[in-house]
Amino acid sequence: MILEKQADHTEVTILADAVILSMGYRPDTSLVDELNAKGIPAVAVGSAVKDGTIAPATRSGYEAARALFTEKKKETAFYTPKSDISNFGKVSLMDEQEGLYLAYLTDPQAIARILPPPLKPFSMPVVTLSVCHIHKPTFADDYYEAILGVYATYGKSLGLYPVGLVLGGPGAEMAVQCGRDNGSIPKKLGAEFVIRRNDNTVTAGVTRRGTQLVDIHMELGQYNSPLTHALYQNPGNGKQVFGGGFYFHFDRMPDENGVSHFVNGALLQNLCEYNYQSWEPGTASLTLNSSLDDPWAELPINTIVGGAYSRNSLLVHKLNLVEKLDAEEIVPYLLTGRYDRTAFMETGRI
Repeated sequence: MILEKQADHTEVTILADAVILSMGYRPDTSLVDELNAKGIPAVAVGSAVKDGTIAPATRSGYEAARALFTEKKKETAFYTPKSDISNFGKVSLMDEQEGLYLAYLTDPQAIARILPPPLKPFSMPVVTLSVCHIHKPTFADDYYEAILGVYATYGKSLGLYPVGLVLGGPGAEMAVQCGRDNGSIPKKLGAEFVIRRNDNTVTAGVTRRGTQLVDIHMELGQYNSPLTHALYQNPGNGKQVFGGGFYFHFDRMPDENGVSHFVNGALLQNLCEYNYQSWEPGTASLTLNSSLDDPWAELPINTIVGGAYSRNSLLVHKLNLVEKLDAEEIVPYLLTGRYDRTAFMETGRI
């Protein structure tokens, strides 16, 4: 056997009948790495990490086993594990929402002018307005929301077509993104809300970009008209009612020459479940105003039907494709509810 001296690197020849080498163990984590790469959680312990004595080996095994039953702090990453995808937008529940609901009659021609085909105006020109604080939504922090809508029909189906929604509060940004991206709902950010109740007097104001769009005064006790109760399907404490709405989807995509087109037009319809904790009828007065960006007074107030102050929970059960449409034909009806005039190069900066 030939050996080399470390001091001067000279070689020495030694005669031997047998040679025994004691070189220790080399850690090997290749199996753990392979399992983790396939998305199978695996942890190396003991000598697979570092060769040593039995004590640290058993300790590392104990730590790995304990971690199986310890709640881990969720780490944020730009890559979302596939196991999380099924929870994305899974439940759309506006829990513990509270605010004012009212309806009024407008000019039938005004509804016909803004209603996208193939929807048809309902036989009664009803406009609904709600101003609410959603305390516990499943998809965002709490936020405020005002909804202006009209009743419309598609074939034999009756539903609410929301002309515009404006939002404010801590969870407004996520509520807008989830509503627009997942539900094709015409939502806008940047609204300021004031909802106040003093005994049986409730007031609500909604302002956006310097214009007070909504001003409501309501005295609780009785409706302006008893028709209100039937219009809202006879709501009350502990009552459950169902309804639905119509929404229009479109995308804007560039072609191979860099020219953008409106595509993927579609009419959607959802099913909603209302569970009422309270419903207090009220006599309402209402003023609507328009701005360059939000024409909320375009549907004139002819007769106020009535309203109420309510606490309820709203659950959206499903959203269905009703009909595919030519996006270019419906887009003229849809942009104002989603974009301000700045998107049309009208900044008006001073």
